[in-house]
Amino acid sequence: MTVTLPSSVRIEPGVGDGDLLVVETPSGTARIHTYGAHLVSWVPAGGADLLWVSPRTAYEPGAAIRGGVPLCFPWFGPHPSGTGPAHGFARVSVWRLVEATELPDDATHPGGGVAVTLELTEQDVDPALTSVWPHPFAARVRLVVGRELSLSLAVTNTGGQTFSVSEALHTYVAVGDVRRVIVTGLDGATYVDKVADDVHVQVGPVVLDGETDRVYTGTAATTQVVEPGRPTVTVAKSGSRSTVVWNPWAEKAAAMADVPDDAWTGFVCVETANAFDDSFAVEPGETRTITARFTVG
Repeated sequence: MTVTLPSSVRIEPGVGDGDLLVVETPSGTARIHTYGAHLVSWVPAGGADLLWVSPRTAYEPGAAIRGGVPLCFPWFGPHPSGTGPAHGFARVSVWRLVEATELPDDATHPGGGVAVTLELTEQDVDPALTSVWPHPFAARVRLVVGRELSLSLAVTNTGGQTFSVSEALHTYVAVGDVRRVIVTGLDGATYVDKVADDVHVQVGPVVLDGETDRVYTGTAATTQVVEPGRPTVTVAKSGSRSTVVWNPWAEKAAAMADVPDDAWTGFVCVETANAFDDSFAVEPGETRTITARFTVG
């Protein structure tokens, strides 16, 4: 299907058979790979890029892009069987562009912007990757780019049997120095500490002072990434009951081939998710949607 693009959107070469969509509007700009439906840049007008992308990331088929907003679907983390790519096949598959439209300047979209919709079905995925999750589905990603950013993942069960999903919008928020960052909004939430392999209740804001890999469950709270001297990034969400906070810190980052040794200080992942006990079933014909909305100021 040929999609007519507005003048604010152009196509450049992307990863493998995928394209790179470049969105440029007076209210904000973005860069979206159809490979993985992967947002790698969002710059609201007059501001800096919200997203961190590793300078060593491999823009190659079969490899996940390190940074931006990887889509974890249809599973989060390793597959229970121990096979298949970590965090599912969505981020290593080429999605199809369905629509790109300009939006009016109104109360819903202050300053206007552009909405981009991408779609993936089981027919678009390498059969070797769907063999461990053999379900008919249709997934749609809708990105609204402007002064604010909205990112939604809608999953529809197009088959005749119920299936289970865990997922995340794995956002790498760019920061000046993660050691000066706090994440607010999770006070009182229970979290699984994957580093210490135990469970805790959060007291006060999240302070990052070492390797951090926490899955906060049963929470629909809005979070904020706060750092002295920098604009606060607010992440509001819907359809999500988990929030993941992650940074590898120095030792683990040094073992990651696609992250420079000193680059770990430049980001914190605050992920809108449904993981662990917040995974959910999708009935035949049902659609479930997860949305993250980002504002800076």
